[in-house]
Amino acid sequence: MIQTGKKLSGTGELLRTLTMAICDKKEQVKVLETNMTRVDIFTVQVADDDFGKIMGTHAKNLLAMEAVIKVIAAREGREARISAVDPQNKIPPPSKKFRGEPSWDRTKFLPYYRAVCDKLFDGGGTFNVVDIGPVESTVEINVNAENELFVYDGPDKRPVSFDAIEVALRTLFNAIGKCNGRTLTTYVIAVNYPVAYGKVL
Repeated sequence: MIQTGKKLSGTGELLRTLTMAICDKKEQVKVLETNMTRVDIFTVQVADDDFGKIMGTHAKNLLAMEAVIKVIAAREGREARISAVDPQNKIPPPSKKFRGEPSWDRTKFLPYYRAVCDKLFDGGGTFNVVDIGPVESTVEINVNAENELFVYDGPDKRPVSFDAIEVALRTLFNAIGKCNGRTLTTYVIAVNYPVAYGKVL
C-alpha cells in the first residue's frame, strides 16, 4: 500500500523544520512524504540557491539529516529514506561568507535541539550551553545511557552508536548554526538518570 498525502507525519514535520532552518528562502521549502508498507520516503525540495546548503560538502548535511530521521522513524517501527530534488539551475551560486549574528542566541537554537532530542531519545535530554563568544556556542546534550538507538535496514534492525548519532547531530546543528550566523559545536553525553529533564545550564 502506498500513500502520498499533503499532511506530513511528525517525523516529516521535523524534517521540514530542520530543512527550513538551513535555508534562506524558507517559503520555498517543500517536503513530500510517501508512506509505503514499511518505509517512509521523504523528498525535499528547496530553492536553487539553498540546494548546496542542505546538501553540504559530499552531501554530508543531507546524510546527517537522514541518519537522525532514520533513527527517529525506527523508534516508530518504520524505515526512512530521504532524497533531494535536483536544482533547476545546475550552476551553484557564489558561496557567502559567514556573517555572525549575535541575536541568534540560545533562545533561537535550543528549540531545534529540543525538537530533535524529544523524538530521538527517551526523555529528551538536558542541555549544557557555554557561549564561547558573541557568535559561538558549545552545546552538550546529556541523554539517558539506556536509550536503544537503531535503524531498520529492510527487515533487519541495526544498532546505531551514540558516537554515530553525535557525528550526525554535530554536522546537522553546525549547518543550522552556520546558516543563521552562529558557530555551534555539539556533543552527546550518555549518562545515567535520574537527572532533571529539560534543564538548561
